[in-house]
Amino acid sequence: MIITQRPSPNFSMRAGGAAPTLLILHYTGTATAAEAEPYYLNTVTDPKAGRISPHYLIDRDGTIIQYVDEK
Repeated sequence: MIITQRPSPNFSMRAGGAAPTLLILHYTGTATAAEAEPYYLNTVTDPKAGRISPHYLIDRDGTIIQYVDEK
């Protein structure tokens, strides 16, 4: 499996060193992964966009992109 890494600037350490206990899948509402990515990399010009930092994006073709290191 090939995972492409593109570090997002939109993440921070978890409060109190908490560890994840759930895997949550989100539908982005964008037509393509390429359309969603600017939000994750903080390059979008949408003034309503907040800081978004998913750990992974899985495209419809199975391509996997990692934005946040699991460490």
